[in-house]
Amino acid sequence: MTRAGAALLCRRPDILQAERELAAATARIGVAIADRYPKVTLGLSAPSAGALGGIGNADIFSSEAARATSDALLVDQQVQLFLALGGGWES
Repeated sequence: MTRAGAALLCRRPDILQAERELAAATARIGVAIADRYPKVTLGLSAPSAGALGGIGNADIFSSEAARATSDALLVDQQVQLFLALGGGWES
């Protein structure tokens, strides 16, 4: 394929849409994988007389649901890639 041919291919609307869908699927996987890890929120409060106290919150018991979500999103990404590469089912 020539350089001009590749440039034309990259501007096709269906190719651009497939790239955006694949990027979105990849981003959802990144979020889902991050959700597998515990979330810790730290903050400060001044309850009285200027003393500083720490406030913490941790969500560490949702890893099974997060793993299932990230696995499902990975499958979705693979399907998007398959379809973007011209794959499909023939009748």
